[in-house]
Amino acid sequence: MNILIINNSGLTKNNTTTSLRLFGIWERLAKDNNLFYYALRSSEKDEDFRTINQKQEKNIFNTIKTIRDALKKEKIDYILAEDFRGALLAYASSHDVPFVWRQYGTTLGSEIKNSPISIKTLSKIFLYKLLTKSKKCTGIIVTLDGCLNKFVYEKILKTEKSKLYYIKNPKITHAINVKPDKDGPEFIICQLGRINHWKKVHIAISGFSKFIKKIEPQKDVKFIIAGTNDDKEYIKKLEKHIFQENISNYVEFMFNLNKDQVAEVLSKSHASISLTAYSPIIESLSVQTPVIAYNWGEVDEQFHEFSNVKIIGNAIRKDSLLSEKEEDVIADELHLALLEFYRKTRDRKDNLSWEKDAALLEESFPTLNESIEIGYNLYCKAMNLI
Repeated sequence: MNILIINNSGLTKNNTTTSLRLFGIWERLAKDNNLFYYALRSSEKDEDFRTINQKQEKNIFNTIKTIRDALKKEKIDYILAEDFRGALLAYASSHDVPFVWRQYGTTLGSEIKNSPISIKTLSKIFLYKLLTKSKKCTGIIVTLDGCLNKFVYEKILKTEKSKLYYIKNPKITHAINVKPDKDGPEFIICQLGRINHWKKVHIAISGFSKFIKKIEPQKDVKFIIAGTNDDKEYIKKLEKHIFQENISNYVEFMFNLNKDQVAEVLSKSHASISLTAYSPIIESLSVQTPVIAYNWGEVDEQFHEFSNVKIIGNAIRKDSLLSEKEEDVIADELHLALLEFYRKTRDRKDNLSWEKDAALLEESFPTLNESIEIGYNLYCKAMNLI
Protein backbone atom coordinates (compact mmCIF):
# COMPACT_ATOMS: atom_id res chain seq x y z
CA MET A 1 0.00 0.00 0.00
CA ASN A 2 1.17 3.54 -0.77
CA ILE A 3 0.65 5.81 2.26
CA LEU A 4 1.10 9.58 2.46
CA ILE A 5 1.86 11.10 5.87
CA ILE A 6 0.89 14.75 6.32
CA ASN A 7 2.91 15.70 9.38
CA ASN A 8 2.38 18.80 11.50
CA SER A 9 4.70 18.22 14.47
CA GLY A 10 8.01 18.05 12.61
CA LEU A 11 9.71 14.72 12.01
CA THR A 12 12.63 14.87 14.44
CA LYS A 13 14.30 12.16 16.47
CA ASN A 14 14.36 14.22 19.63
CA ASN A 15 13.44 13.30 23.18
CA THR A 16 9.71 14.09 22.97
CA THR A 17 7.16 11.36 23.47
CA THR A 18 5.43 12.34 20.22
CA SER A 19 8.54 12.05 18.05
CA LEU A 20 9.77 8.81 19.58
CA ARG A 21 6.39 7.17 19.19
CA LEU A 22 5.74 8.51 15.68
CA PHE A 23 9.06 7.20 14.41
CA GLY A 24 8.36 3.80 15.92
CA ILE A 25 4.88 3.54 14.39
CA TRP A 26 5.91 4.79 10.96
CA GLU A 27 8.96 2.54 10.83
CA ARG A 28 6.63 -0.40 11.53
CA LEU A 29 4.31 0.73 8.73
CA ALA A 30 7.28 1.18 6.36
CA LYS A 31 8.13 -2.53 6.58
CA ASP A 32 5.03 -3.54 4.60
CA ASN A 33 4.07 -0.30 2.83
CA ASN A 34 5.56 2.51 0.77
CA LEU A 35 5.59 5.68 2.87
CA PHE A 36 5.57 9.19 1.41
CA TYR A 37 5.90 12.27 3.55
CA TYR A 38 4.64 15.85 3.37
CA ALA A 39 6.24 18.08 6.04
CA LEU A 40 4.19 21.02 7.32
CA ARG A 41 7.12 21.89 9.60
CA SER A 42 10.88 21.45 9.31
CA SER A 43 11.90 17.80 9.48
CA GLU A 44 14.87 15.50 9.35
CA LYS A 45 15.46 13.28 6.34
CA ASP A 46 14.80 9.59 6.85
CA GLU A 47 15.46 6.80 4.36
CA ASP A 48 12.16 5.10 5.20
CA PHE A 49 10.10 8.13 4.09
CA ARG A 50 10.14 9.78 0.67
CA THR A 51 9.63 13.50 1.26
CA ILE A 52 7.45 15.10 -1.43
CA ASN A 53 8.07 18.77 -0.59
CA GLN A 54 11.54 20.29 -0.78
CA LYS A 55 10.64 23.21 1.49
CA GLN A 56 7.78 24.44 3.65
CA GLU A 57 5.06 26.06 1.56
CA LYS A 58 3.44 29.12 3.11
CA ASN A 59 0.63 29.32 0.56
CA ILE A 60 -2.22 26.90 1.32
CA PHE A 61 -3.11 26.56 -2.36
CA ASN A 62 0.45 25.55 -3.23
CA THR A 63 0.34 23.03 -0.38
CA ILE A 64 -2.89 21.48 -1.69
CA LYS A 65 -1.51 21.40 -5.25
CA THR A 66 1.68 19.64 -4.13
CA ILE A 67 -0.31 17.06 -2.18
CA ARG A 68 -2.76 16.50 -5.07
CA ASP A 69 0.11 16.02 -7.52
CA ALA A 70 1.72 13.48 -5.17
CA LEU A 71 -1.56 11.58 -4.72
CA LYS A 72 -1.78 11.08 -8.50
CA LYS A 73 1.90 10.54 -9.23
CA GLU A 74 2.55 8.07 -6.40
CA LYS A 75 -0.92 6.47 -6.57
CA ILE A 76 -1.55 7.02 -2.87
CA ASP A 77 -4.02 4.59 -1.27
CA TYR A 78 -4.28 6.19 2.19
CA ILE A 79 -3.40 9.41 4.01
CA LEU A 80 -2.28 9.60 7.64
CA ALA A 81 -3.11 13.17 8.65
CA GLU A 82 -1.61 14.64 11.78
CA ASP A 83 -3.58 17.20 13.78
CA PHE A 84 -6.48 19.39 12.63
CA ARG A 85 -4.41 21.14 9.97
CA GLY A 86 -3.25 17.87 8.44
CA ALA A 87 -6.79 16.47 8.45
CA LEU A 88 -8.13 19.57 6.68
CA LEU A 89 -5.47 19.22 3.97
CA ALA A 90 -6.27 15.53 3.54
CA TYR A 91 -9.95 16.36 3.17
CA ALA A 92 -9.35 19.24 0.72
CA SER A 93 -6.73 17.51 -1.43
CA SER A 94 -8.72 14.53 -2.65
CA HIS A 95 -12.27 13.43 -3.41
CA ASP A 96 -11.66 9.73 -2.93
CA VAL A 97 -8.46 8.97 -0.98
CA PRO A 98 -9.41 7.98 2.60
CA PHE A 99 -7.53 9.31 5.61
CA VAL A 100 -6.89 8.63 9.31
CA TRP A 101 -6.85 11.71 11.55
CA ARG A 102 -4.32 11.68 14.41
CA GLN A 103 -5.09 14.41 16.97
CA TYR A 104 -2.97 15.48 19.94
CA GLY A 105 -3.81 18.57 21.95
CA THR A 106 -6.44 21.04 20.82
CA THR A 107 -7.60 24.43 22.08
CA LEU A 108 -11.14 23.84 20.82
CA GLY A 109 -12.41 22.70 24.23
CA SER A 110 -11.24 25.95 25.83
CA GLU A 111 -12.61 28.05 22.98
CA ILE A 112 -16.03 26.41 23.34
CA LYS A 113 -16.07 27.09 27.09
CA ASN A 114 -14.82 30.69 26.78
CA SER A 115 -16.37 31.93 23.51
CA PRO A 116 -19.06 29.43 22.52
CA ILE A 117 -20.78 31.69 19.98
CA SER A 118 -17.81 33.51 18.49
CA ILE A 119 -17.35 33.23 14.71
CA LYS A 120 -13.95 31.56 15.21
CA THR A 121 -15.30 28.92 17.59
CA LEU A 122 -18.40 28.17 15.50
CA SER A 123 -16.26 27.93 12.35
CA LYS A 124 -13.89 25.47 14.01
CA ILE A 125 -16.78 23.35 15.30
CA PHE A 126 -18.22 23.27 11.78
CA LEU A 127 -14.90 22.17 10.27
CA TYR A 128 -14.23 19.59 13.00
CA LYS A 129 -17.69 18.11 12.43
CA LEU A 130 -17.15 18.15 8.67
CA LEU A 131 -14.01 16.07 9.14
CA THR A 132 -15.40 13.64 11.73
CA LYS A 133 -18.53 12.93 9.68
CA SER A 134 -16.71 12.62 6.35
CA LYS A 135 -16.84 9.16 4.78
CA LYS A 136 -13.22 9.67 3.75
CA CYS A 137 -12.21 9.85 7.43
CA THR A 138 -12.12 6.20 8.48
CA GLY A 139 -10.64 6.70 11.95
CA ILE A 140 -9.67 9.34 14.51
CA ILE A 141 -6.86 8.48 16.95
CA VAL A 142 -6.87 10.86 19.91
CA THR A 143 -4.40 11.28 22.77
CA LEU A 144 -5.80 11.27 26.28
CA ASP A 145 -3.99 14.22 27.85
CA GLY A 146 -4.64 17.67 29.26
CA CYS A 147 -6.73 19.08 26.41
CA LEU A 148 -10.35 18.07 27.02
CA ASN A 149 -10.22 15.72 24.02
CA LYS A 150 -12.95 13.44 25.39
CA PHE A 151 -15.23 16.43 25.93
CA VAL A 152 -14.61 17.71 22.38
CA TYR A 153 -14.94 14.46 20.45
CA GLU A 154 -17.70 12.80 22.48
CA LYS A 155 -19.88 15.63 23.80
CA ILE A 156 -19.46 18.37 21.18
CA LEU A 157 -18.68 16.54 17.94
CA LYS A 158 -20.62 13.38 18.86
CA THR A 159 -18.12 11.30 16.92
CA GLU A 160 -19.17 7.80 15.85
CA LYS A 161 -17.80 5.33 18.41
CA SER A 162 -16.64 3.03 15.62
CA LYS A 163 -14.36 5.81 14.33
CA LEU A 164 -12.91 7.03 17.62
CA TYR A 165 -9.79 5.51 19.21
CA TYR A 166 -8.01 6.73 22.35
CA ILE A 167 -4.32 6.27 23.13
CA LYS A 168 -2.37 7.06 26.30
CA ASN A 169 1.09 8.59 26.44
CA PRO A 170 3.74 6.02 27.36
CA LYS A 171 6.31 5.61 30.08
CA ILE A 172 9.64 6.65 28.55
CA THR A 173 12.39 4.04 28.76
CA HIS A 174 15.21 6.52 29.34
CA ALA A 175 13.43 7.73 32.50
CA ILE A 176 12.42 4.27 33.72
CA ASN A 177 15.99 2.96 33.53
CA VAL A 178 17.51 5.85 35.54
CA LYS A 179 17.77 5.57 39.30
CA PRO A 180 16.69 8.48 41.53
CA ASP A 181 19.66 10.61 42.66
CA LYS A 182 18.29 13.13 45.14
CA ASP A 183 21.05 13.25 47.76
CA GLY A 184 22.66 16.50 46.58
CA PRO A 185 22.65 19.60 48.78
CA GLU A 186 20.19 21.53 46.57
CA PHE A 187 16.40 21.28 46.48
CA ILE A 188 15.80 21.07 42.72
CA ILE A 189 12.50 21.87 41.01
CA CYS A 190 12.03 21.22 37.30
CA GLN A 191 9.56 22.15 34.58
CA LEU A 192 9.79 20.00 31.44
CA GLY A 193 8.29 20.45 27.98
CA ARG A 194 8.01 22.99 25.21
CA ILE A 195 8.64 26.49 26.50
CA ASN A 196 5.67 28.46 25.25
CA HIS A 197 2.59 30.24 26.59
CA TRP A 198 0.44 27.13 26.16
CA LYS A 199 2.62 25.32 28.74
CA LYS A 200 2.00 28.05 31.35
CA VAL A 201 5.67 28.42 32.31
CA HIS A 202 5.00 32.01 33.41
CA ILE A 203 2.63 30.70 36.09
CA ALA A 204 5.28 28.25 37.29
CA ILE A 205 7.74 31.15 37.63
CA SER A 206 5.20 33.19 39.61
CA GLY A 207 4.58 30.25 41.94
CA PHE A 208 8.30 29.64 42.38
CA SER A 209 8.89 33.32 43.17
CA LYS A 210 6.35 33.18 46.01
CA PHE A 211 7.91 29.96 47.28
CA ILE A 212 11.56 31.09 47.26
CA LYS A 213 10.74 34.19 49.29
CA LYS A 214 9.36 32.07 52.16
CA ILE A 215 12.29 29.75 52.76
CA GLU A 216 15.77 29.89 54.27
CA PRO A 217 18.48 29.31 53.15
CA GLN A 218 17.49 30.31 49.65
CA LYS A 219 20.90 29.38 48.20
CA ASP A 220 20.02 25.69 48.43
CA VAL A 221 17.21 25.93 45.84
CA LYS A 222 17.28 25.73 42.04
CA PHE A 223 14.47 25.89 39.46
CA ILE A 224 15.34 24.26 36.12
CA ILE A 225 13.17 25.08 33.09
CA ALA A 226 14.06 22.49 30.45
CA GLY A 227 12.60 22.44 26.95
CA THR A 228 12.83 23.70 23.39
CA ASN A 229 13.67 27.33 22.67
CA ASP A 230 11.51 27.74 19.55
CA ASP A 231 9.36 30.54 20.99
CA LYS A 232 12.09 33.10 21.57
CA GLU A 233 9.67 35.99 22.19
CA TYR A 234 7.98 34.08 25.01
CA ILE A 235 11.37 33.16 26.50
CA LYS A 236 12.34 36.86 26.50
CA LYS A 237 9.16 37.62 28.45
CA LEU A 238 10.01 34.88 30.93
CA GLU A 239 13.54 36.22 31.39
CA LYS A 240 12.11 39.70 32.05
CA HIS A 241 9.61 38.22 34.52
CA ILE A 242 12.43 36.40 36.34
CA PHE A 243 14.52 39.58 36.51
CA GLN A 244 11.61 41.65 37.82
CA GLU A 245 10.93 39.05 40.53
CA ASN A 246 14.64 39.19 41.49
CA ILE A 247 15.03 35.40 41.27
CA SER A 248 17.60 35.15 38.46
CA ASN A 249 20.11 33.42 40.77
CA TYR A 250 17.75 30.52 41.31
CA VAL A 251 16.38 29.87 37.81
CA GLU A 252 18.24 28.07 35.02
CA PHE A 253 17.09 27.44 31.45
CA MET A 254 18.22 24.24 29.75
CA PHE A 255 17.40 24.15 26.04
CA ASN A 256 17.01 21.23 23.65
CA LEU A 257 18.26 18.49 25.97
CA ASN A 258 18.63 14.97 24.66
CA LYS A 259 16.72 12.13 26.28
CA ASP A 260 19.58 11.13 28.61
CA GLN A 261 20.00 14.71 29.84
CA VAL A 262 16.26 14.96 30.50
CA ALA A 263 16.40 11.75 32.54
CA GLU A 264 19.35 13.09 34.54
CA VAL A 265 17.54 16.34 35.38
CA LEU A 266 14.48 14.42 36.50
CA SER A 267 16.45 11.94 38.58
CA LYS A 268 18.02 14.78 40.63
CA SER A 269 14.83 16.82 41.04
CA HIS A 270 12.77 16.85 44.23
CA ALA A 271 9.65 18.30 42.58
CA SER A 272 8.33 18.52 39.04
CA ILE A 273 5.79 21.02 37.74
CA SER A 274 3.39 20.15 34.92
CA LEU A 275 0.58 22.65 34.33
CA THR A 276 -0.73 21.38 30.97
CA ALA A 277 0.02 17.86 29.78
CA TYR A 278 0.83 14.58 31.45
CA SER A 279 3.92 13.15 29.71
CA PRO A 280 6.20 14.98 32.20
CA ILE A 281 4.08 13.56 35.03
CA ILE A 282 4.70 10.00 33.85
CA GLU A 283 8.43 10.61 33.36
CA SER A 284 8.75 12.24 36.80
CA LEU A 285 6.99 9.40 38.59
CA SER A 286 9.31 6.93 36.87
CA VAL A 287 12.26 8.36 38.84
CA GLN A 288 10.35 8.99 42.09
CA THR A 289 10.00 12.72 41.59
CA PRO A 290 6.70 14.04 43.02
CA VAL A 291 4.63 16.20 40.71
CA ILE A 292 2.46 19.28 41.04
CA ALA A 293 -0.14 19.32 38.26
CA TYR A 294 -3.00 21.61 37.29
CA ASN A 295 -6.42 19.90 37.23
CA TRP A 296 -6.98 20.33 33.52
CA GLY A 297 -8.25 17.98 30.82
CA GLU A 298 -7.92 14.31 31.79
CA VAL A 299 -5.21 14.88 34.43
CA ASP A 300 -7.45 14.14 37.44
CA GLU A 301 -8.99 11.14 35.68
CA GLN A 302 -5.56 9.65 34.98
CA PHE A 303 -3.69 10.52 38.19
CA HIS A 304 -6.10 10.94 41.10
CA GLU A 305 -4.98 7.61 42.65
CA PHE A 306 -1.29 8.55 42.70
CA SER A 307 -0.07 9.63 46.14
CA ASN A 308 2.84 11.62 44.72
CA VAL A 309 0.85 13.74 42.27
CA LYS A 310 -0.59 16.84 43.91
CA ILE A 311 -3.36 18.26 41.75
CA ILE A 312 -4.01 21.99 42.18
CA GLY A 313 -6.57 24.40 40.76
CA ASN A 314 -9.56 22.23 41.69
CA ALA A 315 -11.73 25.23 42.56
CA ILE A 316 -11.32 27.01 39.22
CA ARG A 317 -12.40 26.16 35.68
CA LYS A 318 -10.71 23.35 33.80
CA ASP A 319 -9.36 25.48 31.01
CA SER A 320 -6.26 26.39 29.04
CA LEU A 321 -7.36 30.01 28.57
CA LEU A 322 -7.34 31.48 32.06
CA SER A 323 -7.93 34.94 33.47
CA GLU A 324 -5.19 36.75 35.42
CA LYS A 325 -7.07 36.03 38.62
CA GLU A 326 -7.26 32.32 37.85
CA GLU A 327 -3.57 32.22 36.98
CA ASP A 328 -2.86 33.87 40.36
CA VAL A 329 -4.87 31.13 42.10
CA ILE A 330 -2.75 28.44 40.44
CA ALA A 331 0.51 30.27 41.26
CA ASP A 332 -0.54 30.61 44.91
CA GLU A 333 -1.52 26.94 45.24
CA LEU A 334 1.68 25.97 43.44
CA HIS A 335 3.89 27.81 45.93
CA LEU A 336 2.10 26.15 48.86
CA ALA A 337 2.62 22.72 47.28
CA LEU A 338 6.31 23.50 46.75
CA LEU A 339 6.62 24.50 50.42
CA GLU A 340 5.05 21.18 51.41
CA PHE A 341 7.45 19.17 49.23
CA TYR A 342 10.42 21.24 50.45
CA ARG A 343 9.65 20.70 54.13
CA LYS A 344 9.17 16.97 53.65
CA THR A 345 12.52 16.74 51.91
CA ARG A 346 14.37 18.90 54.44
CA ASP A 347 12.79 17.07 57.40
CA ARG A 348 13.91 13.77 55.81
CA LYS A 349 10.41 12.36 56.11
CA ASP A 350 10.47 9.22 54.03
CA ASN A 351 7.56 8.86 51.68
CA LEU A 352 6.56 5.20 51.72
CA SER A 353 3.95 5.63 48.98
CA TRP A 354 6.34 5.15 46.03
CA GLU A 355 5.85 1.40 45.99
CA LYS A 356 2.12 1.88 45.44
CA ASP A 357 2.69 4.58 42.80
CA ALA A 358 5.22 2.41 40.96
CA ALA A 359 2.64 -0.36 40.73
CA LEU A 360 -0.02 2.10 39.52
CA LEU A 361 2.37 3.49 36.91
CA GLU A 362 3.17 0.01 35.63
CA GLU A 363 -0.51 -0.86 35.45
CA SER A 364 -1.83 2.42 34.00
CA PHE A 365 0.58 3.38 31.21
CA PRO A 366 2.29 1.41 28.43
CA THR A 367 6.03 1.41 27.79
CA LEU A 368 7.23 3.20 24.67
CA ASN A 369 7.49 -0.07 22.72
CA GLU A 370 4.04 -1.15 23.89
CA SER A 371 2.64 2.26 22.89
CA ILE A 372 4.22 1.95 19.43
CA GLU A 373 2.59 -1.44 18.99
CA ILE A 374 -0.78 -0.09 20.21
CA GLY A 375 -0.51 2.91 17.87
CA TYR A 376 0.50 0.73 14.92
CA ASN A 377 -2.47 -1.58 15.51
CA LEU A 378 -4.86 1.38 15.81
CA TYR A 379 -3.65 2.80 12.47
CA CYS A 380 -4.06 -0.63 10.86
CA LYS A 381 -7.54 -0.97 12.34
CA ALA A 382 -8.54 2.51 11.18
CA MET A 383 -7.26 1.67 7.66
CA ASN A 384 -9.17 -1.63 7.73
CA LEU A 385 -5.94 -3.63 7.45
CA ILE A 386 -6.86 -5.86 10.41
